[in-house]
Amino acid sequence: MELSRASKLLLSTLLLLITVGCTAMVASSPDALRDMIGRDHMAGGLGTTEPALKARLNSQIDAAAEALASKAVHGASDAELLEEMGTRIAAIDRDSLDTENAEKVASAFEAMLEPLGLYSSDGLLNTWMYGFDPA
Repeated sequence: MELSRASKLLLSTLLLLITVGCTAMVASSPDALRDMIGRDHMAGGLGTTEPALKARLNSQIDAAAEALASKAVHGASDAELLEEMGTRIAAIDRDSLDTENAEKVASAFEAMLEPLGLYSSDGLLNTWMYGFDPA
């Protein structure tokens, strides 16, 4: 049985949509967020070499990731997820960190957005990092 050109095009389009949909489901999965837990979020490049500070920041970032994944599994809205993220990052004293460490913390929180299905922190990360949202 030979498929017409239109049938082949329709089938190709359907397969593409299914593939993109499956990829999007994986990308916005709380499991992808939980995969971040236990990593050294402060590793590489410039940043703290103080073991106690590094451990504390990694612990706070991991706790945030776990709390956000749990909320996502229980169907939290985008606003609820951002509120939790705001609470978690606000618990990290920005003024006590140098720029490199603060950037690493902000980057770790930014990396949590996609697995949560969020496209923006709505200025939350800029406000924590710089004291205002320049956007």
